[in-house]
Amino acid sequence: MSCRAKIPSTLYALNSSKTCLTEQCSLMLYNSLVLPILSYGILRWGSAGKTLLNRFWVIQKKAVRIITKSQCNAMKLDDLYNFNLGKYMYDQTNQLLPTLLPHNYGRITDLHNYHTRGNRLLYIDTKRTTLASTRFVQSGRRYWNSLPEHIKELHSKQVFSK
Repeated sequence: MSCRAKIPSTLYALNSSKTCLTEQCSLMLYNSLVLPILSYGILRWGSAGKTLLNRFWVIQKKAVRIITKSQCNAMKLDDLYNFNLGKYMYDQTNQLLPTLLPHNYGRITDLHNYHTRGNRLLYIDTKRTTLASTRFVQSGRRYWNSLPEHIKELHSKQVFSK
């Protein structure tokens, strides 16, 4: 069953229980029912085109509207993608991922020994097509390079996730 097929039944459950639950309980339901569905595989589909992401964005907006009665306190879909991408890149650069996954995120210092301003950045190779340049591998490198140094150098994943 696809993600888009699971969420409407979850929205029905949220909508039918909104009269008897408090906003805090409804938010807990959102975090336990809707958010895992949206987070599943977001590194793969989160960099898709805006027209494809619009379907998930509308579903998320409906769920938040049901819970909070039109006040948005939940993490937006783009922010959810960037958050998961940041956690993945933290694991990748600190070599916390399983050894089965390729560690192909080389730094610029691996290419040459010149002392430049960007020698601590990850190397971003150029891609010929837009599709290849928006994959999460390329997006992850760009996102990691855009983070400030004090965030990249955190020693704990729990501190990084905050």
